[in-house]
Amino acid sequence: MRTKSTIIILILVAASCGGTAPEPPPADPATTTGPTATVPDATTTSSTAAPGTTAGAGLPIPLNIPRLESGLPATFVGVTEGWEAVEVDTASGDIVRSIGQMERPGEADDEGGVFAAIDQVWRTSDHLWYIVSECCEPAAGMIHFLDATTRLTSANHDETIITDGWTIAPSPFDGRLVKLGYSVEVAPVGVESEVLIWLDQPGGPGFADGAAAWDRTGTAISWLSHDFETGAATLLHLDVTAGDDDPTMVELAWVGSDQWLDGMGTQESGNHVAFLNTRDDTDPEAATVVVTEGVVFSAQGELIATFPVETGSRWGSYDPSGRMLIYTDADFTVRWQGLGQSGVLAEGFVHVSW
Repeated sequence: MRTKSTIIILILVAASCGGTAPEPPPADPATTTGPTATVPDATTTSSTAAPGTTAGAGLPIPLNIPRLESGLPATFVGVTEGWEAVEVDTASGDIVRSIGQMERPGEADDEGGVFAAIDQVWRTSDHLWYIVSECCEPAAGMIHFLDATTRLTSANHDETIITDGWTIAPSPFDGRLVKLGYSVEVAPVGVESEVLIWLDQPGGPGFADGAAAWDRTGTAISWLSHDFETGAATLLHLDVTAGDDDPTMVELAWVGSDQWLDGMGTQESGNHVAFLNTRDDTDPEAATVVVTEGVVFSAQGELIATFPVETGSRWGSYDPSGRMLIYTDADFTVRWQGLGQSGVLAEGFVHVSW
């Protein structure tokens, strides 16, 4: 298969990940408490956030994926503390298959380099393709595209479709993907020769950060940038139907100089959601997170609401419907929120997505 890769500076990749991954040795995922609802979820309740809306006339319908009676997707994908990408049964928390694992992940070699490890995983909304991010040393990461029958290993590492970049956002409605990195690309999965949108240097006034998010109409994408000198955060928006290469930009004035946003997704309502981290400003070099909260903001960048999440939580994703949010907390516990409910699904994961 055709391959391509670009060396990315490690510090930039680490900044885009929004946190420090755990050190080996690996830990096995624990049995879960299941998807039982426990406490209200503020991402869709009127007390703190704009209520969700159903798809209107002419709007695309998310792909129909297998779901539990609770409405949760029947499976999710994640990366364990042992640096293995896996698919997990949502109801039981059991791993149903391995998607990939590299040889000696995270270990240092004799020359001081570090063997690459899988740190993020996603899948297309139809579950036909799985996308694995490999991070970081000595060449700072790459993204692999795998069909549903292929498992990534060190042996077939160079035989997969490969690109550079930091995060992937699958379309909820079809087979398109957004890749965010030094460039923003929108393309059908696994077809490198059919890039639909390519935008060089997408960071606006700062550095492209976090994750891209699809508009609920399927016609536009949004992403974030962060200026490391001033601390300013910017929301960028691009129409992907008009061949546009000039995104609109608005500064998020409610993000302070001691704060940064992790990830981003789009609710069924059309509002964006991300995690806002606040660091200990008495020790800027340490970048210690003292508060993490969920934030809901409009496509125009206006802050609408906040909702509680555990300090140190790491963004995961919304499911294609824009109703169910999955993420991990600082103890590597997999959590979800949606439709006024929340719960715990598994333990021992550094990253998850629907």
